Amino acid sequence: MNKVLLSILTMFLVSSANADTVVSWGTATDIVTGHTSLQAAGRYETAVNFGAGLSSPTSAGYYPNDTGKTKEFYAAAYGEQEWDVLPASFGVDYRVANDYGGGNDYLNSGYGTSDNTISRNDVWYTYIWTSDEFMTDGGTPTGFELTGMQAVMSDNGGAVNSDFHFVIQLADSNWYASEVYDEGNRSFTDPTAVSWYNYDPTVDFRSIGSLASLTASDFEDLTAAGLYATSFSGANQYVVSRVYEFNVSATAIPEPSAVALMGLAGLAVMFCFCKRRRK
Repeated sequence: MNKVLLSILTMFLVSSANADTVVSWGTATDIVTGHTSLQAAGRYETAVNFGAGLSSPTSAGYYPNDTGKTKEFYAAAYGEQEWDVLPASFGVDYRVANDYGGGNDYLNSGYGTSDNTISRNDVWYTYIWTSDEFMTDGGTPTGFELTGMQAVMSDNGGAVNSDFHFVIQLADSNWYASEVYDEGNRSFTDPTAVSWYNYDPTVDFRSIGSLASLTASDFEDLTAAGLYATSFSGANQYVVSRVYEFNVSATAIPEPSAVALMGLAGLAVMFCFCKRRRK
């Protein structure tokens, strides 16, 4: 009997200590069967409006094979085109693109033209997943402790320069943006080793504030995660900026009833052990 109780206790301890993927988007060719526009809200905005509804597509064909994935997200994008004399602003090509060049589907933010009168094209965008969309393996955790983030982002090359920041919201409702990362496959596995800056995508997602002071305990209750990226072109070149993959890992904080059960199992194991010692 004590072996059974010990195995139960071990199961709880292992499951509560292991980090799981709570956000996963990308690495698939069947997310869409054709280029699919994101919803209008946030298409040409400088702030994310969480009250306006999700930005991810609503079509039935969007992400049909979403097992183990988090397909719903919020987003915003902004583009600016500068002539040699006058600046002007236009809408952003803002969509889930279908396997360009035979590769995986991706999140696309494109902007501008190759008109030789244009000095540059700029695009800013953000994608954010809230804890309502986090994967939980069927459980009902009370929170999530951030352990790592990873993204694959690129652009159309040439004179285009791109970079991005990881974005998080913590239990104090404050937002933070990470240090800057160059395009490519970028990640971290220890949030305390990353520089974080004050940030608020609900005011202006393009603006990053002063350096924040965060400790390990601050990452124990993650409520949202995403990324913020920029792509700027040189003269006479349009911008295509792509996010191919995004993942967040976190340790689920078990609900109180699970913790209580784990405690009871531990006491039962100790009781059986002591009883056996007396014999």
